[in-house]
Amino acid sequence: MTTSAPGALHLKLSAAELCVLLTAISVDPQPFIDGSDLISLNRTHLFQRLSAAREGLLLRKLAKVQPDDSLAVADPTRDLLLKSAQPKAGFQLFHARAGAIPQRILFSVTNTGTVMHRIKGIVEHLIQPLPLADPSAIVEAVLKLSAPPAPASRATPKTYSVPHQVMAALAGTPPKPNPELLPLLTGAGLSATDAEALLSAGTQPTQQTVFTAIAARGGQIGSGGAMWFADAKSAWLFSDFNQGGQVTVQRATNAAVREAINALITEALGSPGR
Repeated sequence: MTTSAPGALHLKLSAAELCVLLTAISVDPQPFIDGSDLISLNRTHLFQRLSAAREGLLLRKLAKVQPDDSLAVADPTRDLLLKSAQPKAGFQLFHARAGAIPQRILFSVTNTGTVMHRIKGIVEHLIQPLPLADPSAIVEAVLKLSAPPAPASRATPKTYSVPHQVMAALAGTPPKPNPELLPLLTGAGLSATDAEALLSAGTQPTQQTVFTAIAARGGQIGSGGAMWFADAKSAWLFSDFNQGGQVTVQRATNAAVREAINALITEALGSPGR
C-alpha cells in the first residue's frame, strides 16, 4: 500500500485479498475476480487461500478483527472499495499488447471522484483515485494506457460506415482472417490498400483496446463502446456501435480516440468530457 498525496490511498491486492475485503463490506466479489483461479479451487484450498489473505490484510492494517471474528475494514480502504464497486456510472477498458499480460481496467465515477481499478492478468488488483475528481481524468488515463501509435499523416482521418460484422470478426479472441470482409470494406468506400491494411492490423494486432460504458448493475449502455487496434504499419478505430447494424471506422489517432471516449462518457453521464 502506498500513498502519493495526503488522502490519496493506493491499494495493491491479490484476488484473494480483494475477495476477503469486498465480502467484509457486503459487496459481491464475483464481478471483480472473474477468471481468477479462486473460482476453480475446491472448498479446502479456497479456505486456505482466503485465510492466508485475511492474515496478510491484518498485518498490513487494512482491516482488524471484531469480537465476533468478522473483519472491520479500515475506513480509507473501505471508502475506496465502495467507490470502486458501487459507482453511479462505470467504464471498462480491455487492453492487450503483444508479449505483455492483458489488462482490464475499471473506472468508477461517483459524486466525489473517479476511481481506477486495474486488473493485471487475473491475479493483481491496483485500485487508486484518479488525480482529478472529474470524468475527464478517465480520458487521460485511457490514452496514457493505450494510446494508438502516431500516424504518418497529420490529416484528419476520413470516416466510413461499415457492417457491424467486420468489427465483430476483428474483436474475436483471437481475431480470425475472413476473406469475406474485404469486399465489405471496399464496398463501404475504403480503398483496397486501406482495407487490406485494416484487416492486417485487425487480425495480427500488436495492440488492441476496447472501451465500453457499463451500467451500475452491469451490462453495456449507450452506444456500446469503441475499439482500436494497430500493427507496425497502421492503426484503426471502430466507434458508434449502435447504427442499425453499422459501425464507424477510421484511422486511429489520439484525437479520434479522445473524441470517441468523450462521446461515450458524455452519453453515459449526461455531461461533457473535456
